[in-house]
Amino acid sequence: MFRKSKTQQPAPPTAPGIEEILEDVETFKIPQAYVTEARTAELQNALLAEPDNLSLKIWWQVFDDYEHKVKKLAAINEKIDVQKTQLQSCKRKLENNAEGLRVALQKQLELIQEGLH
Repeated sequence: MFRKSKTQQPAPPTAPGIEEILEDVETFKIPQAYVTEARTAELQNALLAEPDNLSLKIWWQVFDDYEHKVKKLAAINEKIDVQKTQLQSCKRKLENNAEGLRVALQKQLELIQEGLH
């Protein structure tokens, strides 16, 4: 008696092409917040005062602040590793030079002992 009519659905949108994606990537920029001691203290106070009722803006500021600190710490660790490697290299050179000097002094001592006898 009643027939179901097929409803016409509009065609789904097409996926963006590579060119469109690359254009979007070029225009997409994330503003980097400048971290200061006052800003850090302000965010810590907000986090301690109302940790469950933070606004989304404050939450993202805390997140950005934390991310900045993590990146800074990673850079410091990398510098420390480079300096540690350089110090180990210098230590090996000094030990080699010291051993060479010990050997040379021992030879000189032996020559002096032979000359006295």
